[in-house]
Amino acid sequence: MDHRLEGFTPVVALMNRIADSGNKHPRVRLDLDGTPLVLTIAGAKARTPGSVYLTDGGRYPNNTYFGAITPDGAFKHTAAAAKLDQAVKDLLWTTLKRMRNGEAEAVFAENGKRLGKCCMCGRDLSDQESVERGIGPICAEKAFG
Repeated sequence: MDHRLEGFTPVVALMNRIADSGNKHPRVRLDLDGTPLVLTIAGAKARTPGSVYLTDGGRYPNNTYFGAITPDGAFKHTAAAAKLDQAVKDLLWTTLKRMRNGEAEAVFAENGKRLGKCCMCGRDLSDQESVERGIGPICAEKAFG
């Protein structure tokens, strides 16, 4: 296996931490230059329970599935990810590497500041502190303690 596609357990751990905080169906909504990227956790009945799915956020079966990060941290991409515009593929890869390297909070903040919405709950960021952090206070607590 390509070693560049391994080591993504910090992303899985982050999503599990969000789930363990009481968020039954955690979602992280990011934007890759106009292409939505939504991270969710596969349920117990999924083919690979506990994996982090990467989609465009649409409802199954009409969504675009970009791949999954398995519980052991391997990123398995799909043909849909390979068909993305090269600039979007580069953004996807950069975003995943940053999250793997412990920069998830910065990634969330940058998306939130740019879009004016919390990347976890999707609500508008209204108070000044939330706008500056790029994530709402409740969601920040759930994700980063």
